[in-house]
Amino acid sequence: MGGACSISGSIAALAVAALAPPAWAQTAPISLDAPGKAQANSLNDAKVSEVVVTAKRATEDALHIGAAPIDLPIAVQIVPIQAIQDQGFVRLGDAVRDVSGVTRKEAYFGLTDSFNIRGFDGSTGLFNGFRHDYYGQVMDLVNVQSVEVIKGPASVTTGFLEPGGVINTITKRPTNDPITDFVLQGGSFDFARGEADISRRIDDQLAVRLTGSVEHTSSFRDYVGSDHYSLGAAADWTPTSKTKVELSAYYTRIDATPDRGLPNDPISLTISPDRFFGQPSDSYHLNEYEASVVVTQEVTDVLSLRSGFDWSRSQDIRRNTQAIALQPDGRTYSRDYTVVPGSFDTKTAFAEGHLRWNTFGFVQHLAGGVDYTRQDQRYEFLDTDVTGAFVAPIDIYTPNYNVPPPGPVGPDGHSSGGPQDVGFYLNDLISYGPFDLLLGVRQDRFTYYASDIDYPPPQHFANNATTPRVGLVYKPSLLKRFGTVSLYANYAESFNPQLYILLANGRRRRRPKASRPRSG
Repeated sequence: MGGACSISGSIAALAVAALAPPAWAQTAPISLDAPGKAQANSLNDAKVSEVVVTAKRATEDALHIGAAPIDLPIAVQIVPIQAIQDQGFVRLGDAVRDVSGVTRKEAYFGLTDSFNIRGFDGSTGLFNGFRHDYYGQVMDLVNVQSVEVIKGPASVTTGFLEPGGVINTITKRPTNDPITDFVLQGGSFDFARGEADISRRIDDQLAVRLTGSVEHTSSFRDYVGSDHYSLGAAADWTPTSKTKVELSAYYTRIDATPDRGLPNDPISLTISPDRFFGQPSDSYHLNEYEASVVVTQEVTDVLSLRSGFDWSRSQDIRRNTQAIALQPDGRTYSRDYTVVPGSFDTKTAFAEGHLRWNTFGFVQHLAGGVDYTRQDQRYEFLDTDVTGAFVAPIDIYTPNYNVPPPGPVGPDGHSSGGPQDVGFYLNDLISYGPFDLLLGVRQDRFTYYASDIDYPPPQHFANNATTPRVGLVYKPSLLKRFGTVSLYANYAESFNPQLYILLANGRRRRRPKASRPRSG
C-alpha cells in the first residue's frame, strides 16, 4: 500500500446496548412531528414507531444500511431533539457534552466545534450522511433534528476517518402536521437569540420546512462579541408513491471579533482574564452555503435505489492584531497584524442499491454502492512582518486601544489543495430470530493535492485501502424483563492517510497497515 495511512481495527465483545443508548438515549420516546410540544407520560405505539423510523433513517444516512441501532453491532448514541430543546442547546458542542467518550477541544476562535472521540480526532464528521468539517464550518442546532454519535472505526461505511468514531447530524425534515414555533432566549454576556421553525404540507406531494435564527453575544473578554445568522430550508417531494426527492439548503453568516486569548506565558497568570490583546476594530466574517438533494426510488418490493449530492462552501476573512513577544520591561507586548482570506469547498455524491428479502426465516438486507468526496481549501496569509509596517504595542496592565491603525500588509504565504476519495462499499445485514449478523467491506481510492509556499514543489500522492467489518448481535429473551437489550461482538477497521506527515516531509512515506484491537 503506497503512501502514509492509518488503519485501525476495533473489537467490541459482549457489549450491552439499548434501543436508545446512554446519554440521552433513555429518555422517553419523542413525537417527532411536533417537536415543540410537551411529551405525554404514556408511551403509545405511534410514538415508539416514530423514534424507530428516525433511527433507521439516521443509520441509513451514516452507515448506508437502514436498521434500528438495537439491531446493529455498533455503539451508537443519539441526542434527540427533545434534549436539545429542553436544555436550550444552540451549538453542537453543547449537544454532545454528555455523550460518553466525546470530549470538546480547541475550536476556531471559539466559533466552531472540534472533538475527540475515544481519544482520536473527531472533527471531521457527517451532515445527513455527507462529509462535513466541524472545525471549519459552523453548525447551528436550529436546523437539527438529532445528533448521532457512532463510536469505533467507521471507515467501512463513511470513508477516510480516524478510528475513534464519527458524529452525524440529522437535520429537520417537513412534517405532516403543521409546526409554527418561535423561541426567544437570553443570558449572560448580552446573549440574545431568536429562533423560528415553520413546517407546512402544501399538497399530497409537497411539504416544506423553514428554520432560522438570529443571535448576538458578547464575551467575558473586553471588546469581543459575535453576531450569528442562520437560515435553513427543506422540501420533501413525492411525485409518485415510489419516488421521493429530499431537497435541503442552508446559509450561515457570522460577524465576530477574533480572540486569540492570553499569551502562552507565565505572566498571563498575573493578568485579568478579560484583557484583550487585539484591537476593537479587529474582525472576522464568515459566510457558509450548503445544498443537497437525495432521491429514493422503490423499484420493486425487494429492490430500492438511493442517490444524493451535497455541495458546501465556506468563505471567510480574518483581520486581527495579535501579541507576539514580551518586551524587556516585562509589561509591553509587541504585536503584528494579519489578514487571512480563505475558502473551503466540499462536494459529496453517492449512489447505492438496496435489496431486502425474507427466505426460510432469514431476513436479509444487502446494500452496495459508490461514493465520491472532493474537498478544496485555499487561503492566503498577509501580515505586517513582510512589509515591516508599524503596529502599536500594548501595555498588558494599562492597555491603550486609541492607537494609529496598523500599516500595510504583504503576502507571507498561501496554501491550496485537498483530498479526493472514491469509495466502493458493500454491507449485508442478516437477521434470524434473536441474531443479527452484519458483514461489510469498503475499498477506498484516495488522492491528495497540495500547493504550499512553505513546502514547494506541489505535492501529490495517493493511497488505496480495503477495510472490513464483521459483527454479531444477540438479543436474549431471558433479559426482556430489563427492557430491550442486545449483546454484540464487532470487528472493524478504519483508514485515514497521514496528510500532515506527508506535507511536512515533502515526499511520500510508506506506512504499514495496522490493525488495532479495541474492547468496549
